[in-house]
Amino acid sequence: MANAASTIEIELEIRQAISRLDRLQRELTESSQSFNKVSQATRKFEGAINKAKAGLVAFFAAISIQKLAQLSDSMTQFENRVKLATNSLVQQVAVQQQLFLVAQKTALPLQDVGQLYSRLRIAAEQLGASQRDLINLTETVGLALKASGTSAASAQGALLQLGQALNSPRVQAEEFNSLIDGMPNLLREVEKQLGLTAGGLKKFVTDGQLSNKKFFDAILASQKALPEQANSSASTIEQANQRVANSFTSLIGNIDDKLG
Repeated sequence: MANAASTIEIELEIRQAISRLDRLQRELTESSQSFNKVSQATRKFEGAINKAKAGLVAFFAAISIQKLAQLSDSMTQFENRVKLATNSLVQQVAVQQQLFLVAQKTALPLQDVGQLYSRLRIAAEQLGASQRDLINLTETVGLALKASGTSAASAQGALLQLGQALNSPRVQAEEFNSLIDGMPNLLREVEKQLGLTAGGLKKFVTDGQLSNKKFFDAILASQKALPEQANSSASTIEQANQRVANSFTSLIGNIDDKLG
């Protein structure tokens, strides 16, 4: 009987040992599978990183040192203009982000958008304009330029004249005449908002009746019509290239900030 009992105990221990070995084998198999998944994920991640690195290398190789310097300078000018026109770092960052979206939506150079905003900010108190009003007017003007297909060079001149016009108590004939070529569709909308007949705005200006406040409010009132015009117009190659240039300018600026 003793021998029989011993035999049963030995068989039981063997079975338990086999069971433990089976469990250990399953755990090892599961660990191996998990390790393989981690390895695969790691390889995929490394592949993505390598592709990103390759893309950056190709990007910077395609751009000359001189062009990189120009992009960096453009971003610095943009940031400086917004900084002077805002009261805190938090406000500066928020305005920069909104103006970047305006520049992309209107396909205008980022630094030109910043310049117009800074000029409007100087006249804000006289115009009774909020920060939101200034952003909206900047976008409305940009959309007018986009809808009319104005070139970047012509747009720059028009934006400069508009900034000067809105900083003067009365819109002067010289600035107005410069706007006729650069943003005729905007002036037509302003004419409608002021209740003038076609062509009547020019005489209104010549007679000294168009104040900067009336002009500002009429442009803001044109917000609904101009986006529709801009959306219905086909984008030009120049406008598409400008959006890319704005993105690169912002990218270079972010890299400069990171590097100090």
